[in-house]
Amino acid sequence: MGNFKTMKYIFALLVAMVAVVFAEVHQFNIGYRPNVRQRMNAEGKLDEYEKERQARICKKSLQAVQSSSPIIDYEDMAYMVQISLGTPAQNFVLFIDSGSSNLWVPDVTCAGGKDNTCGSYCKSFTNTSACVTGQTFGQATTIGEAFAKQPEDGIIGLGWPALAVNQQTPPLFNLMYQGKLDLPYFVVYLAHIGPTSQINGGAFTVGGLDTAHCDPNVNWVPLTSKTFWQIQLSGVSTGSYSQSPSNGWQAAADTAASFIGAPKSVVSSLAAA
Repeated sequence: MGNFKTMKYIFALLVAMVAVVFAEVHQFNIGYRPNVRQRMNAEGKLDEYEKERQARICKKSLQAVQSSSPIIDYEDMAYMVQISLGTPAQNFVLFIDSGSSNLWVPDVTCAGGKDNTCGSYCKSFTNTSACVTGQTFGQATTIGEAFAKQPEDGIIGLGWPALAVNQQTPPLFNLMYQGKLDLPYFVVYLAHIGPTSQINGGAFTVGGLDTAHCDPNVNWVPLTSKTFWQIQLSGVSTGSYSQSPSNGWQAAADTAASFIGAPKSVVSSLAAA
């Protein structure tokens, strides 16, 4: 955990799946789009956007709390990849989320302001040379106003089948089951690029290692759950602070998170170090 500062700018996530198959390695560039604040500011609507955002935060605080392809950057918090669905192919820009397991896009009847919609012909999933047939995915008929303003069209979940709604098989697992991968790996390399739009922001690799961005000497860490990509941290240290509890901490590598989260007591100690 001593390389937090490095991880803040470049984050590589390497995960081994559950079976070995032999086929191909696919790598897609990661692209960037201007974030919501930049677009709202350019349109002269930043104040209105901030008021709406704060109103949503206040509303949530009053409710009970329950405990390689182009990738595009959203407020330096989320990265997206372009895929194609159906025949003829229709492109969608999807939020990469290793903390969920479903694929969904807006339906052709969707009310919410999304430009890209999926009609009844959208049955297969293609990402450049990696093609999945018979992939089940959700088609949203209604999208909230907050999501409609975001740059992504939908979500592609990279998590385990146990997290999938309606027990659907996630796209990456379908790639593996259909023999489309050389090795049962995927790698997400995310590059911090700042307030710049329409440039590559990293790489998404399936079926092998990302030899361009990752060290060939892999330090394998066992998963502690087949839900999230969850591991056990033995300890954390920075500056004058160091702590290594006997049972460690459980942590999830999440491409949907823009931060490194920890218990309040640990974060306070790190900040004071």
